[in-house]
Amino acid sequence: FIEGELPGVYPSNLLRSHSSDFQRPVHLVGYVPSPAHSLHIQLSPSSSSSASFSLTNSFLLPKSGGITFVNPSNTPHTPSSNNMTTDNNDPYCCGCPLPPSLSSRLFSLFAHQLRHLFGVDNSNNNIFQPVLVQETNTEPGVVFLSEWEIDNLVRKRIVEYYTDAVGTLHSLDVVLSHFPNIVVPDEIKEEAEEAVALLRKVRVLFNEEKYEDSVFVAKQALNHASKSYLSENIISQLYFPAEHRLAIFLPLLLPILLPVFVKLLAELKKMKQKNKKEKK
Repeated sequence: FIEGELPGVYPSNLLRSHSSDFQRPVHLVGYVPSPAHSLHIQLSPSSSSSASFSLTNSFLLPKSGGITFVNPSNTPHTPSSNNMTTDNNDPYCCGCPLPPSLSSRLFSLFAHQLRHLFGVDNSNNNIFQPVLVQETNTEPGVVFLSEWEIDNLVRKRIVEYYTDAVGTLHSLDVVLSHFPNIVVPDEIKEEAEEAVALLRKVRVLFNEEKYEDSVFVAKQALNHASKSYLSENIISQLYFPAEHRLAIFLPLLLPILLPVFVKLLAELKKMKQKNKKEKK
């Protein structure tokens, strides 16, 4: 199993989960293969005999979520009294559920993956040592995100959304400046104006230390700016500007225009001959 193949490990509905309001679900996947098919993540192609393997079994999928591979032990099971089966070829022949210790470790890893996806620094936590197999603190009352981490994250998101919205509007301005013949529909103008108004509101709310309201408004500003820049009307005109359309339609119009042009030349020639006769 090559590390580069990790982005291909998705739930079946992941590619259809993108919505139009810029909201994307996060998928946290725990994959438990049979003991006979335990997975090892290879860091380099197996062309050499000294191929190195990953020392971790947990990975983040950018903008998608995380995945954790749990290789079960090959130790034989003791059949459960409540769920007996006689199929010796089944690696889970007793039908036993996963042990509680494995489940708690798996969900603890999911919690830390969520922290990474939120942008919270986990560098001081011992769970991100090279091997992610040690037990983690899952006692009741453990705080997933502290108040100061949430406050810091909110401030970072305000700056991120605000900067991205301004950059998107600047990109829209650059595009319209380089292509002055582009027709800007009213809805694009309204989206851009709404984004500018919301950005001004963000500055007011931030100065008033209303950070939760500020991050909400900043995200709205980014959504409006993105909708104005990624409008289908703008993109279609960028791909097919006026000179390109002329180059496409001219060969189609040429068979129609050619007889008209020839007839026009003939009429001009007749008029010229007629004028010569009148002068004589």
